[in-house]
Amino acid sequence: MLSYKNHGIFFIILIFISSIIITTDNSTEISSTHEDNLVGNSISLNFLWNFTLTDFAGYYPVIVDLDLDGASEVLVTSQDGYFYCLDNLGNILWQNRLDAKGRCSPTIVDINKDGKLEILITSYFTLHCFNYTGSLLWESSISYNMGDSPTIADLDQDGFLEIILHSSEKIHCFNWNGTKKWDYTNPATITTVTVVADLDSDGTFEILYSTYDNKTICLSHEGNKEWQYSSGWWIGTNLAVGDLDKDGTKEVIIGSVDHYLHCVNHLGVLEWKYSTGGAIHSDPIIADLENDGQIEIVFSSDDCSVYCLNYSGGLEWIFGKPYSINEDFIVANINGGQDLEILVQYVDNVFYCLNSTGDVLFTHDIGSDIVWMSSGFVNDDNIADLVIGKWYVIESTVFHEISCLTFTGISQSGPQQWYCCRGSPFHTGQLDSDGDFIDDMTEEFFNGNPTVQDTDDDELPDGWEVFHNTDLTNIDTDDDNLTDGEEVFTYHTNPTKVDTDGDGFSDWKEIEEGTDPLDPNDYPTLTTGKSSLFGNFFFILPAIIISQILIIFTRKRKLSR
Repeated sequence: MLSYKNHGIFFIILIFISSIIITTDNSTEISSTHEDNLVGNSISLNFLWNFTLTDFAGYYPVIVDLDLDGASEVLVTSQDGYFYCLDNLGNILWQNRLDAKGRCSPTIVDINKDGKLEILITSYFTLHCFNYTGSLLWESSISYNMGDSPTIADLDQDGFLEIILHSSEKIHCFNWNGTKKWDYTNPATITTVTVVADLDSDGTFEILYSTYDNKTICLSHEGNKEWQYSSGWWIGTNLAVGDLDKDGTKEVIIGSVDHYLHCVNHLGVLEWKYSTGGAIHSDPIIADLENDGQIEIVFSSDDCSVYCLNYSGGLEWIFGKPYSINEDFIVANINGGQDLEILVQYVDNVFYCLNSTGDVLFTHDIGSDIVWMSSGFVNDDNIADLVIGKWYVIESTVFHEISCLTFTGISQSGPQQWYCCRGSPFHTGQLDSDGDFIDDMTEEFFNGNPTVQDTDDDELPDGWEVFHNTDLTNIDTDDDNLTDGEEVFTYHTNPTKVDTDGDGFSDWKEIEEGTDPLDPNDYPTLTTGKSSLFGNFFFILPAIIISQILIIFTRKRKLSR
């Protein structure tokens, strides 16, 4: 028989059991699985869509989730004077008229730290900044521009990004809001776009470019000349930068019309050069092709060959055909294996996909000349896609198109290391070692680990963290008990705001209470949620009734004695 002193204890136990039922955890655990790739007997390319232009594509297209909604967009400039934003099906979302022919690759960055992506584009005399919907934010005048794609870096380490680009004889540095910071006037015409790197690991960045008088110039972050290197002839390729020999300082790779690929150290002193059978017009690409921790350099020459060198300038392999090579190519992880592949097109209109040792994996006849190409994930299927600018002639009529192709015969592609103009959308001329859509230098600036896709292991890749303006080293940037990955991919809330919809309740509280954290008119009240008075009434009331019955029953039994 229950004693009176146990009645309260029994009642508390019943209430506790009810509360366990009430507060059962319904949260979804974020997890990721990896399925081994089943590579088919034949890898090939299929066309997904075409978009017609009235003139040549300006420069490398960019594949990016511009509005951060989980679906990629394709951005491309054209020499018809327009800048286009296409959805992942090739439909035009918006377009903008530039003041002259668009000849650059768009640069994508949250330049003003508002949690939204901006687009930086140059035309002949103007630097344009657009928001993700295509609305113009600001413009700045520049001298005559030869098609430079803006480079982004925090040159002075003040927490704000600068914009670096060149005109015919000047290097321009702009603040994040488009105001001029400094100019450097060069005595000769500038032939290559700018790249940025901390060459000597002193905590400040250097700016590199080349000129028609055969020189590669290094400027300090304040726009002062530090050194120059002279090659045998003029330089027509963009520069690439990387710590090839793992000594803590970076090397600069220069392709020249003198038939040599030059490698100079952080002081501008020649380390080695490699002789080819022709002028070098293709941009050199730095990547770890074999995933063995050793860097390779891939480039092509006018002798119709693709070359792969090791970090010290030794020849790894050559691939050649009796045709000229379209100047630019890309390095990508197509089949999801450990090694990277090289995609190159000869003027016979055939795509060649080479493996890391220079053997042909497959070929594909495109049927037209390719102007530029980029790789990435246009569709949400984890299979790499190509976006190419191409042209062809039918009965004396020239056609210009942007085309999207996808790979078949594979189940999943791997991370990409050098997938667009100068490696990544920041255009620094450095590789993206872990394939997280942010080059190594920029990732280090944001305190991320350039060898790990997700530094803080919150299920949000580091590149996405930069685009969402979140902290790469904090799993919960806004400290609302939801990881950044959960907010972006599961609940679609803002990972930088505790209360996304501004209704006075945190995102976590709304999810716990079953209300919509994206709707300011839907929030926890006394009649909603698992912990509200009315919501718990039907659980607590039976416990109270049962306990009272037991008390009455016990009293009656005692009185009957």
